[in-house]
Amino acid sequence: MKSVCLDIGSVASSVKPAAIARARAHAGVPVHGTVGVGVGETVRSSLEAPEAVLRAAELWRPAALPRKLRAIRARARAIAAGLTLDATDPLCAAELALLEDDALIERFVEALAPLIHRPALVDGGYFEAVARGPDPIVFEGAQGVLLDEWRGFHPHTTWSTCTAARPLEMLEGTGREAVRLGVVRSYLTRHGQGPFPSEWGDLETRTPEPHNGDAGWQGGFRRGWLDGVLLRYALECAPMDALVVTHLDRIDASWRAVDRYEGLLRNRLPLGGPEDLDHQSALTSHLNEVGVGTVSVGSEAALLRFVEDVSGLPVSLRSHGPRANVCRRRGTRSGVLVAPRAVAAASAG
Repeated sequence: MKSVCLDIGSVASSVKPAAIARARAHAGVPVHGTVGVGVGETVRSSLEAPEAVLRAAELWRPAALPRKLRAIRARARAIAAGLTLDATDPLCAAELALLEDDALIERFVEALAPLIHRPALVDGGYFEAVARGPDPIVFEGAQGVLLDEWRGFHPHTTWSTCTAARPLEMLEGTGREAVRLGVVRSYLTRHGQGPFPSEWGDLETRTPEPHNGDAGWQGGFRRGWLDGVLLRYALECAPMDALVVTHLDRIDASWRAVDRYEGLLRNRLPLGGPEDLDHQSALTSHLNEVGVGTVSVGSEAALLRFVEDVSGLPVSLRSHGPRANVCRRRGTRSGVLVAPRAVAAASAG
């Protein structure tokens, strides 16, 4: 299996102005987004002032970096100046201090030094060569489909497309056969704000996740029952060939799953047109208020049956823990498979 790094120098902004995102939060601007590290602010900057963002290719031009970084900082300072902020708040003060730290740019450039001797950008011909080779290629989704910029529940989304559309486009004409795998847990999770009909507070103590805490700017780490309505909607947004179910070791006899929403016809969320954020906003409002019904799925077999019945797809892989050696093909008692969190995998024909 090969790792593929594409030429993103003309499109990728590598500096995430998290300080501005956090400053907006302190100023009372409604929180949106998914991870709280400034990705949205970076994309906002690339749209509003494309000349004032740092592109990945520029990381290999250290002589010009300080000038570009100072321009980015000046713009960030201007944005912060237009916000009503409480400078006495320690968290807010710490973020604003980053914008005034004259040594920060120098430290940033120094931190990039190891990259200069380790090229990581390639041209489009690199992928074409890999695609002609014999090895499998794995494409991993950046985030879950329900956080997709156009199909997620606006405005609580990421700023990228999380479906398999782009990988499939890249594979056109290569002769590769794509297998699309959708990965779902035995329960749902969400960081921060946004609709979560199946949220169930009792799961916090039953599903500890030390690496997913509440301290980040993205907000609290939330948990809820597996939601059949949302699973069905995600698959309509991003059709798959088979599913992978993880965290099966968490299931106990009291486990449940959502099988219906009150008043929802055929328990299907309506799919909007392309890039229709008004429709997605309306879905968000509905999901914030909807009541749910649940069924018992108190064993691994019961949960897998539920997933297959709701999705109409086979569960091809199942995982019982955080290590690769606990991921097995469905229906086998032995043998080990490594299943990436992929939206699409391509094998040579």
